[in-house]
Amino acid sequence: MMYLNSTSTAIYTISENDTHEYTSILEISNQLARVLIPAAVFFCIILVSGVIGNIMVLIVYGFRIKKTAYSILILILAALDLMTCLLGVPYHIVSVVYPLMFVWNGFCKSVSFILHFTTMSSAFIVNIIAYDRYRKICRPFQSQLSLTRIKRDSFFVITVSVILATPVLVIYGSTAEETDIANLTGTVCFIRQEFSGTLFHQIYDGIIFLLFIVLLIFMISMYINVGRRILKLRALKRKTSNSASETAATRESKDWNTIKMLQKKTQGEENATTISMAPKRNNQDNSYRSSEKLTHCKIKTD
Repeated sequence: MMYLNSTSTAIYTISENDTHEYTSILEISNQLARVLIPAAVFFCIILVSGVIGNIMVLIVYGFRIKKTAYSILILILAALDLMTCLLGVPYHIVSVVYPLMFVWNGFCKSVSFILHFTTMSSAFIVNIIAYDRYRKICRPFQSQLSLTRIKRDSFFVITVSVILATPVLVIYGSTAEETDIANLTGTVCFIRQEFSGTLFHQIYDGIIFLLFIVLLIFMISMYINVGRRILKLRALKRKTSNSASETAATRESKDWNTIKMLQKKTQGEENATTISMAPKRNNQDNSYRSSEKLTHCKIKTD
């Protein structure tokens, strides 16, 4: 039983649509390389952008940001992605350029192991990040993940990833690929024929598949709880803001009414004072006039 990959699919396309009679595996490989040029360009773009982006992340989080549990996890994730870009993407480019002539068995095994290792490690680290965010947002008053625990957990999941990726060194390798064209056989980096479809291979693939399903469910559940918590906090903040606005408006209205009452009271007191002062002034004026009359009379008498 042979598992189809991109190379075998391209071979099938050539055999169906091309009437040229190929006489060597090199000729078929070159024809496949021309068909897979868009894939090669795509991998080159990923290589350049991935290397630049991950190096920038390593510089920023490694030297310009304070070391926290989150920054350590981002550093580890960026290092794993950079390893994938530097080793995994060139492997795919070589597979596209030499689709039926991948004769480097050691390189095939090493890169296949690294790709499985980095993929599983990244999946574990992403789940730790999800759990850290869940603790910070949904359980803010409980104990949080410390730097020591983050380093210990990261070392643990990386060790587990190495163990889980070890069977790849046996399962994968440079193996023969039948082309169905002029009875020519090429060499590709894929599952070795002696392990293809065996019980060992099926059990290994089943374990890896179940592991990723469990990790995916765990991560989704963490972010669902985080999303619910954020929505509740936003609703509470909006409600509190509206209540504060209503309270402020009520207080301003009361203050304005109080000011008006004070103004009216002050005006009333001023009017009352003016009215009460009027008789006194009249009495003073009358007494002053009386004294003037008496003085005038005395002068005449003299």
